[in-house]
Amino acid sequence: MKSFITAALESAVAAEGLGLQSTELQRGLELIEEIPEAVLLAGDDALGQWVAAKILKIKRLIDSLGGVTKAVRLFRGASFKWEKIQAIGGAAAALGAELLGIAAVKQKCFS
Repeated sequence: MKSFITAALESAVAAEGLGLQSTELQRGLELIEEIPEAVLLAGDDALGQWVAAKILKIKRLIDSLGGVTKAVRLFRGASFKWEKIQAIGGAAAALGAELLGIAAVKQKCFS
């Protein structure tokens, strides 16, 4: 079985070959970069649990906003700009922070 990192890197190369935007490739690699080194060193099981925890957190935030459609409408109403999403506050700001990677930066810098 391939490791998560190997599969992610192969996906990134394939994405570039399909002509996907460099920003999409960059975001994918940033997601990999956000994984704490301790989790990677602990192996595939720890990595699977970390990813599952992140997905569960995002899912709960989406649910608290009333579902995907309502979350996207909120973000669209905020022009998908972080400053406006942050001004909405609550679950919308928390979801935006998770999706943009801001939550990880805040955690690393302020905890």
